[in-house]
Amino acid sequence: MLETNIKNGDFVQARRIIELNMNQFTTPEIRKQLSMEAMTLLNMVIQFNDSSKDDAIYSRKTQHIIGYINNLARKGKLASLKRYALLHNDLLSNPQIYNLLDSNAKLFIAPSNKID
Repeated sequence: MLETNIKNGDFVQARRIIELNMNQFTTPEIRKQLSMEAMTLLNMVIQFNDSSKDDAIYSRKTQHIIGYINNLARKGKLASLKRYALLHNDLLSNPQIYNLLDSNAKLFIAPSNKID
């Protein structure tokens, strides 16, 4: 399935398959069976989603959260924005992630005073 999606150029679906089955794709038996293109994509996804580094700002989940917060601020949905920002307070306390917010969102969400 992964190989078929890569051959067809459907990299979004291929990435989804990798992310949903990450524990299987990291076993040596499965890695040996992958083509060079699949192995390259797998390594990129692993590197991209590696949470052991301080690369949380590049994860797909973080990008969706930031996009949703920016969208709520743009639309002026302040009650939803406040609830969602409180829900993700730990994430927003990271200055690098806070800087990804657009100016509308920064008007309503104060920067964290957390010292690293």
